[in-house]
Amino acid sequence: MRHVNKLLSVLCFTPFLFSPSSLLAQPQGPSVDELVELVDFDFEQFQTEYSQYEADYSKIGNDESPFVGGAFDRQTGDAVPSVGREAPERPDVWEDEFSNDTNQLIILLDLDDPEVTRAITGDPDAFESRAAAEYAVIEAINRGDSGARTYFSNASEGWHLIWQDRLEAEAREFLGDDDPYEIIQQYIVLHYPSIDDARAAMSEMLLRRGVRHVEMNETMEFSWAPNDPYFAVVSSSAGRYQWGMHAMRFPAAWDITKGHGHVGVIDGGLPSSVPSDLQRNYRSQFSFVIASVPSVYEFHGTHVMGIIGATANNSIGVAGGCPTCSTAMARMTPNIANITAGITGVVSRGMQVANMSFGGQNTCAGSYGAV
Repeated sequence: MRHVNKLLSVLCFTPFLFSPSSLLAQPQGPSVDELVELVDFDFEQFQTEYSQYEADYSKIGNDESPFVGGAFDRQTGDAVPSVGREAPERPDVWEDEFSNDTNQLIILLDLDDPEVTRAITGDPDAFESRAAAEYAVIEAINRGDSGARTYFSNASEGWHLIWQDRLEAEAREFLGDDDPYEIIQQYIVLHYPSIDDARAAMSEMLLRRGVRHVEMNETMEFSWAPNDPYFAVVSSSAGRYQWGMHAMRFPAAWDITKGHGHVGVIDGGLPSSVPSDLQRNYRSQFSFVIASVPSVYEFHGTHVMGIIGATANNSIGVAGGCPTCSTAMARMTPNIANITAGITGVVSRGMQVANMSFGGQNTCAGSYGAV
């Protein structure tokens, strides 16, 4: 019963800590009081019992038995060498500073229509599979075939949005047409000489037979963070540099569990020499590169990775919110195509949570729906 009470305390306590105030003002389903009554759980006693350890990091290490062996069990050990492919060289992305538009488009085609593939590739015969048609379309674009130039309004280059984790044609035969993994394989990215060329091409392709979806490959920005060490210092929390952890009562939660799970961080990468505070939880074998990123973004990736999974109780740096979670990095610059590929990549590698610390004007891109 002790273990059951601990588990129930997590389930009741977590919404109280992390739900936005707007949601708390409009609860859905049973209230906390109703849940407490249903499970005969003394919530006040729980708060009193664990508040005494609020800032005592030495208490980390309690009984984890309710969480061992489950879906979020964390396997420790040395990382194996990475087998991922390096990101290919791509042409530069030109960005409109006023609208976040770029000189790239994301497009979804109906390649089950033989007239569409014939117009693009010039091949009168039907392709043996949709996958074969997709490769033929990309090759026609990059060769500069006249049909592809006309259909795609003079795109200078094209590639599969999902290039690193593409499913083989044989595997896709087992997926239904509405399967998200099947749909995401079908998106392609088109590159144009200028932003105006991309905008004009999008207007033209909206009228093309076989174009199911087309959008600008808009850019987003990493959330701003200062580079000052221990920046979260305020006069009211002297000595508590990570005041947010205390405000959300992480130490009390850590008395119950330090956390289990695999978190995929879609961000600007880590330096080649991974900081010592991140090494224990970082899994290089699950990390990969979507696009080459200037090293300046490594600061942001390191900052975010530390918040999530820095080792606790080691007298180094900061304590991560989940100090015993496993973490992996999907390195990329934040545009719609890269973000979609990053989400797909961390899911295919078994990550249970995907973290993205950036934003932009377009928060509901069409390609996200397939993910």
